[in-house]
Amino acid sequence: MVNQNLEKNFKVIIEFVGQKFGKKYVSLIGSFDEMRKKRNKAIYEPFGNIGEKEAADAIKTAKEFISIIYNHIRDKDQQPSLRI
Repeated sequence: MVNQNLEKNFKVIIEFVGQKFGKKYVSLIGSFDEMRKKRNKAIYEPFGNIGEKEAADAIKTAKEFISIIYNHIRDKDQQPSLRI
């Protein structure tokens, strides 16, 4: 099933980043994984709801996650600047 494959992909990405960036970002990765689980419940279970504050917090955490990866790529590979 396509949805199960997507769910596995999200989990693998989160696990990889946790291993790649180490203990420094364990809390962030844990938060992101919890959001992944809640997202899965909200989409696939009939009574899964996410409040407005929780959604705003999820966006904030996602931006922090993207910033970490962006900075890693920039610092390691000396890529040209991207505007995000």
